[in-house]
Amino acid sequence: MQHKIRNVIAIAFVLAVIVFTILALLSIWEIVADDIIWKSLGTLVVLVVSAALIFGIIKLAEVRYSGESMPVKGNEGG
Repeated sequence: MQHKIRNVIAIAFVLAVIVFTILALLSIWEIVADDIIWKSLGTLVVLVVSAALIFGIIKLAEVRYSGESMPVKGNEGG
């Protein structure tokens, strides 16, 4: 499951980078407005943060429902 989600997110990022690169080039040549670059970068930041949250939630769910205990700092044995 995690492998499929990772592949979908990777494909989405590649497509986003291609679209944003085209928009940036069009902005450089003044075919589109200059503020489109900042909006595109903001969108990319939102996508990165969203992907990080999704991976974190999936990892937490795997640990929680697999029966494994999460490692606790300072409780390495003894």
